[in-house]
Amino acid sequence: GSSVPDHSLEFIGKKIVDKCGGLPLAIKALAGLLRGTQDIREWEAVLHSRLWESPKDKTDVIPALWLSYNHLPSHLKRCFSYCAIFPKDYKIDRKKLVLMWMAEDFLLSTESGKSIEDTGDKYVQQLVSRSFLEPMDKSYVTMHDVMHDLAEFISGDFIARQEDGQASGFSERARHFSFYADFYDRISKFEALHKTQFLRTFLQLYESNGNSKGRYFLAQRVTTT
Repeated sequence: GSSVPDHSLEFIGKKIVDKCGGLPLAIKALAGLLRGTQDIREWEAVLHSRLWESPKDKTDVIPALWLSYNHLPSHLKRCFSYCAIFPKDYKIDRKKLVLMWMAEDFLLSTESGKSIEDTGDKYVQQLVSRSFLEPMDKSYVTMHDVMHDLAEFISGDFIARQEDGQASGFSERARHFSFYADFYDRISKFEALHKTQFLRTFLQLYESNGNSKGRYFLAQRVTTT
């Protein structure tokens, strides 16, 4: 095989760290990618990847994060980019996130004896281990701002949010939409949605950052139009 002494991997690892420009999150993300592999070809592939030279005029995403994302399995890529439906710094309920992934059919068939929820929880753990999500406690995760920027860039027009009464990223191609609930939400709040044709997710969020205690009302016309 291509396994090599630790000191050779250490040499390559130091060069990769240098390319990260001292950014802790970038280093953590790539450490999560390379953890557990002793194949020098994989380490060299990261070191010499063309993604380090990503043109800055196209995106402000840190190249190391592009690299980490590029090496995710396709099912984790879908799950991660979907998280752009949440605003920055939002406290994401792990169980609800798994249910949302289930609704989108993002979870692959389960191992024998495992439930589909177990599979979803495993995905959360894998994204946490690679620093795409950050644990808050046993029940909640969040996203670092630059990871959120990456998820937004990848999801493109397919995700739209409404924050502070302002539409963000609305397009007729939007598939997933989230908004902060007011005490009473009228149909006028959602006028920008009229041009969307393939909306799949209509997600109500709460200013209390994940806590839905209290009463909120949605005009009937919103759900029947």
